[in-house]
Amino acid sequence: MRTDVDKKLKAVTSFLQGVLARGDLETGQRKTILRAIQKLRKAARSNDPAKMRAAVANVASIFLAMYGE
Repeated sequence: MRTDVDKKLKAVTSFLQGVLARGDLETGQRKTILRAIQKLRKAARSNDPAKMRAAVANVASIFLAMYGE
């Protein structure tokens, strides 16, 4: 099960890094995405469910702000 979670987290971070690589974001947006990636990785290493939920919620809000309606 842990490997499945790791694969999903890697997919999310890869997606966010792809968004950064496109280069069409403003400086504040880039910093926000980089911070979200760092928090997500840190939460994954800590194995704390509360930190994971907060980091995933942060990434989800960024995604919805960019691609949601």
